[in-house]
Amino acid sequence: MYGKEGGLVKSDFRYNTFENVELGPKVAFMMVKSNAKHALVDGAYASRRKACEDSAKYFAGVLRKKVTHLRDVTMAEWVLYHGGLDEVSAKRAVHPIGEDERVLQGAALLEKGDLAGFGALMFDSHESSRNWFENSCEELDAIVDAAKEIPEVYGARLSGGGFGGSCCLLVDPAAAGKIASAITAAYKAKFGDEPVCSVIKPSDGARLV
Repeated sequence: MYGKEGGLVKSDFRYNTFENVELGPKVAFMMVKSNAKHALVDGAYASRRKACEDSAKYFAGVLRKKVTHLRDVTMAEWVLYHGGLDEVSAKRAVHPIGEDERVLQGAALLEKGDLAGFGALMFDSHESSRNWFENSCEELDAIVDAAKEIPEVYGARLSGGGFGGSCCLLVDPAAAGKIASAITAAYKAKFGDEPVCSVIKPSDGARLV
């Protein structure tokens, strides 16, 4: 509903506010669909959500400010106070705290036209998923690792809930064929299967026609 051609939607679901951030004409996204099935039914995602909710309650008790969600906690505060959490909850909590900060940083970088900086945040986001939230999988990691070796890929991260599914790459559309071939070759060499690569560009949102 809030999409604009060539731009991203920065959404704040606490206040239900939406802003458009220009992406620029020289870049596109490539969705790379692994053939790994989503595995959310085993309760893995639910356990992560609970860990984050429990962590928010913990930080509400130790920080001298109002905390209702992890978005109210800064990374500096996590560093100082996470020792009071169990190891798993501390790992789970650091991911959404970092993601919120990366969204704000990413929007600021795009406003300056810094695609490389924005892409670096995408790679950071995936590493956080891989190491802290642990909602990635071998197939998604292989796609992102292959993407890092391609100069025309600015950034890459898993898309959606993880545990399978797709990766989203920020790419130079002029090199789309080269990128798809390289990703496919690396993936096939490791898994004997081929991913599905599709170039997409942000468009206007849903509207009456």
